[in-house]
Amino acid sequence: MKSYFCKRLYEEINFDADNVYVCCGNSLGPSFCTPNLSNDKNYYKNLLTWRKKCTKDAYLGHLAKECKNCNMLEEREISYLDYWKSKLNLNTPFKLKNIIVKSYRQCEYSCVYCLEHRYTQGKKTLDVSKSQFYDFVPILESLIEENLIDKENVRLEIQGGSISVWDEFENILQIATDYGIKDIMYHTNAFKYIPQITEVAKFANSSMSISLDAGCKETYKVIKGNCDFFEQVIENIIKYANAGIQISLKYIIVKNLNDNIEELSKFFHVLSYIRSKLAEQNKKKIQPMLEIDFRESLSSLDYQIPPKYLELYSYAIEYCKNNGYSFGCQDFIRKLLRTSKI
Repeated sequence: MKSYFCKRLYEEINFDADNVYVCCGNSLGPSFCTPNLSNDKNYYKNLLTWRKKCTKDAYLGHLAKECKNCNMLEEREISYLDYWKSKLNLNTPFKLKNIIVKSYRQCEYSCVYCLEHRYTQGKKTLDVSKSQFYDFVPILESLIEENLIDKENVRLEIQGGSISVWDEFENILQIATDYGIKDIMYHTNAFKYIPQITEVAKFANSSMSISLDAGCKETYKVIKGNCDFFEQVIENIIKYANAGIQISLKYIIVKNLNDNIEELSKFFHVLSYIRSKLAEQNKKKIQPMLEIDFRESLSSLDYQIPPKYLELYSYAIEYCKNNGYSFGCQDFIRKLLRTSKI
């Protein structure tokens, strides 16, 4: 029997700003409305029923239209017996292994590639004091109380252009660590140094994905929406890495801004500077990561890497190989690079 497998679909839930999604999926996957906890007493039950249906449908070969162009999806065969076991066992609980929560409506920056301008109209929100994002705290507490988390294997992934302006951030982090979540990932611009993150890193596996996107303050300022915090961010990266946090330092390729060897070379120069400031045991905590501008790709099966970008990837891979860095990129790009023989 035909079945569809996707690790994200089966193990993930993504609390975005305006919808809850079954997976990361660039917010393209099947979605559920965000909660209004004050007047929807059955919200959690309905949310989890929906989540389970999406998973079971895929396993039984019924693919949601939103999933059809996903590069994470694999078609598999399951036995007739397994098909009917799953079809008849309607009450099997699932355990979440990846919980994503986002705070995209607030940021010190207005990056040119940001997909969330529909919330901010391209304006920075430096002075935000209270999140416009719905309250995630009772949802996390409910997931814990209902035993719906694979505690030994779960990762909490906190995303957003900025986590430093999000009122709930420290509260969520405290609840997660009190519960015993041992794997936490932060997506951030590293505009602000947050001591609680380094404290948590003492007893939880901690990683950060930081979008630097440039190797000089001039290019950085243009990409980040006229924000001039380049040196400040670099100093914060050094602090986080010296606290033992694993860091993926992102370089998102933006057309006509940083999509050339000269700019990429500056980025690697900054990377070398950061590594020179790290204690010996932390020097391998920094991994460069090249990404394609999301507006260009959106993880589409039809996306083709421009020849100019292939040159950048070739340069980056060779540089990392010669200088002892692990090279990172988006999964779907890695697959395309294999076919391009880079």
